[in-house]
Amino acid sequence: SRPQPPLPQSGKPRMSGTPPPIPSRRDARLSTRGSRESDSDDDDAPQDDTLHHPQLLCCPATRLLFTNPVIAPDGVTYEESYASTRHTAAGALVANKFVQQVATQYKAFCRAQRPPGASEEDILKQDHVNTMQDFFAYLVSADDFEGHPEVLEDPVTFELLEDPCTTIYGNTFSRVVIENYLDTQQAQDPSNRQPLDKSQLLANSLASKIVAAWSGWIG
Repeated sequence: SRPQPPLPQSGKPRMSGTPPPIPSRRDARLSTRGSRESDSDDDDAPQDDTLHHPQLLCCPATRLLFTNPVIAPDGVTYEESYASTRHTAAGALVANKFVQQVATQYKAFCRAQRPPGASEEDILKQDHVNTMQDFFAYLVSADDFEGHPEVLEDPVTFELLEDPCTTIYGNTFSRVVIENYLDTQQAQDPSNRQPLDKSQLLANSLASKIVAAWSGWIG
C-alpha cells in the first residue's frame, strides 16, 4: 500500500491519552470506493472527489468537495450551484456555514501536503485517499489544540456541538443552547443579532455526522 504522507508537525496536541490509530490507506480506499470502483475505470467519467476525499465533505449529488454548501428543504446539504437549480422557492436554501468552515479547514490540510506554491487544482488532486481520521489528526497537531477542534464547537459555549441546528442565517449551534438563548435572552441569532425564533431552526444532519465522526475517532 502507498505510504502515508507526513502530517505537518507544528506542535504536540495537548490532550490526555493517545488517539486511536489511523486506518491504513488501503482499507480507506476500499471502503471509500465501494461500488463506485467500476466508474473510476472510465476515462470519460466526471471527476469524483469522493474517491480521494472524505465523503462527508463532498456534495452527495455532484460528489465534489463542498465550496458553498446549503441545506435544502429535504434537510440534505448540497453544493449551492446544484441545489439552486432544483429548489427555486425564495428562502428555500440555507447556507451551511459550519460545513463550509470544516471544508475550508480540510483544504488547508490538503495544502499542507503539497509543495509551497502549488495551484489550488493541484492541491485538491490527491493521489491517495484522505480520510476523516487523517484530517482529525491534522487538526489535533495544531499548537493551540485543546480538547476538541474549534471548528466543531458551539459559538456560544465553546463546547463540542450537540444535536446541531442551523438558523436561517446559516449559523450552527447546539440545539439546547440556542433554544435556551431564545427563551431567556433575546429573540435573535447570537452570531449576527438578527431576529430569530425557534421555528427558524433547522436540523443540521451533516454537522451531526461530522461531530459523531470526531467523537468516534477520539474515543
